[in-house]
Amino acid sequence: MLSRGGVLQRACLAHPDLHDLSPGALPTLRVMTAIDEAGRAEVCDRVIRLSAGGPRAVDNFNAGNIVAGLDEDGRIARAFRRAGGRVVEVERHPSTGAVLKGRRPPDLDAALALASRAHEAFRHGFSVIGWDVGLSETGPVLIEGNWSPGSDILALVFGRALGDTRLGALYRHHLGAASPEAWRAAKPIEGEPRGQEPALVERAALSV
Repeated sequence: MLSRGGVLQRACLAHPDLHDLSPGALPTLRVMTAIDEAGRAEVCDRVIRLSAGGPRAVDNFNAGNIVAGLDEDGRIARAFRRAGGRVVEVERHPSTGAVLKGRRPPDLDAALALASRAHEAFRHGFSVIGWDVGLSETGPVLIEGNWSPGSDILALVFGRALGDTRLGALYRHHLGAASPEAWRAAKPIEGEPRGQEPALVERAALSV
């Protein structure tokens, strides 16, 4: 299978501090990094995704699980989940009853530093990357990087538009620096090539 392009992944258990916030699934941080005006990888935003529990426990927000913003101190602020066809704000974990607000994910600084270092390897191909970093019992684990990182969840948990954020400012910076040739070559919408699995894919057009 590996010889045909398969991916071998290590099973990770959640950090003990998060067992009551993400039962049955590895919680992840979505860390948004962008190349700043000086050419360095900068952490712009971070949210945490948590399992709501159940027989098929995962942490994906679109599967009915929890996404929450982290405040300046790195503590959980507002949290949301999909329930009954609506997006609702939650104060306690629906399965364990644990209070969400005020909890600080373990190893947060190390997780942010890991995402920042990872972006350095792709600095010349991707101006913005949304990293998924698992918060495991052995420390932060880099899962993948997303070239289209999903600014909608940022607007949801922080209550502000992308244009009013540092990430939005860096988007504008890179778009403003793009050459006329790059603009002409860029497609209106770009998606993953059919049959290609890696989250980070070479882009011939504008990568922002």
